[in-house]
Amino acid sequence: MPTLKHIPVRDLRLDLANYRTIPQKDEISAIQAMITMDATHFWGLMESLIDDGFTPTENLIVITTAKNEFVVKEGNRRASVMKLCLGLLPTVDMDVPQALQAKLDELSPDWKADNTSIPCVVFSAGEEKEVQKIVSRVHAKLDPASRVKWESIAKARFNRDIGEQEPGLDLFDKFLSHSKDLTQTQAQKWAGDYPITVLDAAIQKLAPRLGFKSSRELADSYPLVAVHRKAVDLIVIEIGNGHIGFNTGAEDRLGVRGPNFGTSFGVPPASTATGTTPTTTQGSSPGPSSGGGVGASNPSSVPTAPVPPPAAPSPRKLVATTVNDPRTVKRELKGFTPKGSERVKLATLVQELKDIKLEKTPHAFCFVLRTVFELSAKAYCNDNPGAGIALANAQGEQRKLKDILTDILEHLVTDPVTGKKVQAKQRQLHGAATEIKDADSLLSVTSMNQLVHGQTFLVSTQHICTVFVKVLPLLKAMNS
Repeated sequence: MPTLKHIPVRDLRLDLANYRTIPQKDEISAIQAMITMDATHFWGLMESLIDDGFTPTENLIVITTAKNEFVVKEGNRRASVMKLCLGLLPTVDMDVPQALQAKLDELSPDWKADNTSIPCVVFSAGEEKEVQKIVSRVHAKLDPASRVKWESIAKARFNRDIGEQEPGLDLFDKFLSHSKDLTQTQAQKWAGDYPITVLDAAIQKLAPRLGFKSSRELADSYPLVAVHRKAVDLIVIEIGNGHIGFNTGAEDRLGVRGPNFGTSFGVPPASTATGTTPTTTQGSSPGPSSGGGVGASNPSSVPTAPVPPPAAPSPRKLVATTVNDPRTVKRELKGFTPKGSERVKLATLVQELKDIKLEKTPHAFCFVLRTVFELSAKAYCNDNPGAGIALANAQGEQRKLKDILTDILEHLVTDPVTGKKVQAKQRQLHGAATEIKDADSLLSVTSMNQLVHGQTFLVSTQHICTVFVKVLPLLKAMNS
């Protein structure tokens, strides 16, 4: 029988195999994964617990291991927040919001004393099935009382853990382990929020065309899927980016349910995947003297030539879009992945840019883009200390972003050996250079102030698109 106990927070162990994400190596990594998946809820919960303390009725569900450790099975976010608030785990590299960090620093000894131990319902190691029932009731069955609902991938992990087959999840987990196309931030985000049901449907349809008997066999064979590894990887990525769904995207815009799904990625058409050639025979239908059997031979019948398989559709050509079209921005962003040290937060914000619907929230896009440029400029200066680009002036005040970017441009287009300008680089960055020199540029301090304080200063989606296409080459150059 479970027992209700107040357990010291320091004695609680986070569940490193939390269904919301992939297994983590330690508690720090587990907390960072939770923040990456949903920073708003995580920091909101922290603020609530700081302001009001831990509610006595909010029991954590804990299971005792063979080593007498208390592993949290329900309430990992609350346990994580309490560990950070009590200083049991460091907040370094957690990107704690400034206002919240101030509250953390000001926590009183009385608050810490009142919240050193928290109420837990403790189950023994032999009561794991009872714990699974409780977790399922709260999350996996989409109970209205759930705190933060499980995404489909978390439910799939739970199902796999209780013995159900989840070939799409197995393939996806292998993809995360082997892929070099995702940043660490992207991998963590997808691990907790990926349309796994779409991938399930995709591999079920693709398996026989790739020479496998079932999606289970395809998942077991991945990544050793011969020449089709790249095709499978691209499909996994396109599903994750939201470009392919059950009924949207891919060749004919019909998604994974379309008749030609996968062909533009290099997957063989359904009619040629098995290597057989369909044939027909005229005059083989039964007649008075044929014996009447279905397919009975008829000496007078003449076999026709094999019907050739349908030609594979030509690779889909990308529809050209104008420079002021949000689709152009989305395509350009898709190929941008920051590289280099000190870019963890930068990678997170770039992913946010990719997720923002520019046509609906252009001003939000502006603010995030401005932040991305600020962080990129600082990272570039730290990467190139010999460039002599100062982030602050002689009085120790922060220099304007426009001035820092101008110096960075000068450094980028100058040959370090000869000291001469490289024309090819000048041409590549000309658009960015003209935009930065513009006093009314969206990257200027004046424009940012007007966006915040001006009653009538607004920017159009089309204008943002045009500016973005001009400055993106500089953003890539600073983070390559």
